[in-house]
Amino acid sequence: MESIIKELFFGRVKPNENLMPGDEPEFAALMKQLDCDREYFKGILSEDDFSRLDGYDVSNDIISDMLSAEAFTRGFRLAVTVIAEVYQNHDAPPDIWKLLGVDKPVT
Repeated sequence: MESIIKELFFGRVKPNENLMPGDEPEFAALMKQLDCDREYFKGILSEDDFSRLDGYDVSNDIISDMLSAEAFTRGFRLAVTVIAEVYQNHDAPPDIWKLLGVDKPVT
């Protein structure tokens, strides 16, 4: 494999794909429940109402993707900051909260 940076740049590394934790029993049970619920609502809702439910699902998926992307971004920044601190051996760590784009928690 080439450099991981090049792999990311050329789109050969896609951390947002293949996210199915198939070995997790809870995940499989939740997926089965979602399928059962979808079939239930499809059977009792009018076509217009079911279409609206589909729109809700799409919006919910988009929000979930946005939250996942933000979590990935912050995690990546945190990892890079930790690595930079290890290699630079600074006495004072960088302002991690600013790098993460969040306010420093009040202690």
